[in-house]
Amino acid sequence: KVTISDSGITIRENNVDNITLASGVVTVGSSTDKVTINGTSGITIRENNADTIQMINGVITIGSSTDQVEINGTSGITIRENNIDTIQLASGAVIVGEVGASKSNVQITSGAINLRNNTTTKMELSSTGDLTVKGTTRVAGLGTDNDMGFIIQNDGSGDMQMVMSGSNPFIRMGGQ
Repeated sequence: KVTISDSGITIRENNVDNITLASGVVTVGSSTDKVTINGTSGITIRENNADTIQMINGVITIGSSTDQVEINGTSGITIRENNIDTIQLASGAVIVGEVGASKSNVQITSGAINLRNNTTTKMELSSTGDLTVKGTTRVAGLGTDNDMGFIIQNDGSGDMQMVMSGSNPFIRMGGQ
């Protein structure tokens, strides 16, 4: 059955409105599974009574509010899991892990791989191969009886240096 009135157009089948056009909004499907095209608020695909895909103002969101992939032409791509943004791709960088107070993450940029706490880099591997560690560096043996080898080796193109700075630099060998 097709109904045309001042309020719009409705196509019904089996006593259910399957397609409606009213006030600039096109709806195809039932209340629990439908596609809504709205000139103001974008396109929404609803499945099993939940909005699973939305396209609004250049942003595509797939999934629920707590578990989703968001593609934003301005701010990049974000993957959210359990209400936490766990992967972010933006401005030529990738961040894996949560960015927040006391939260660790890995940031990969065009010039470095950074291990971070929130936005503070704690360890950086630069594109030149330099490894910079901020804070106390501890190396523990993982082998039998905690045997461990720690080697500092020159690449053969320059002087070999061990530089220690701070108020009390020292090297201790032997017991604790």
